[in-house]
Amino acid sequence: MAIVTLLGMPLAAMAASEEGPLSGRPGHGLIGSFIAQLKHEDDETEAKELAAHQPSAEELEQGRERLEQVRLEETQASEQERLQGEPS
Repeated sequence: MAIVTLLGMPLAAMAASEEGPLSGRPGHGLIGSFIAQLKHEDDETEAKELAAHQPSAEELEQGRERLEQVRLEETQASEQERLQGEPS
């Protein structure tokens, strides 16, 4: 029992150390490797999702035209309000 205790403490400390097999640092140890793999897979998934949702050139142009139309309508409305507020 004493031998197990004497050997167990240093082995447990080594296993949990930064460079040990149970290290939580990305890329180090079992847990770190698992974390690094999950992060890599998550990054790949996010990149694929972003690429799938990229607007086409036509959609971008339609958005610009709509924005321009809205700005023009706002300008006209504010000009009309200004003219109505002026005394004749």
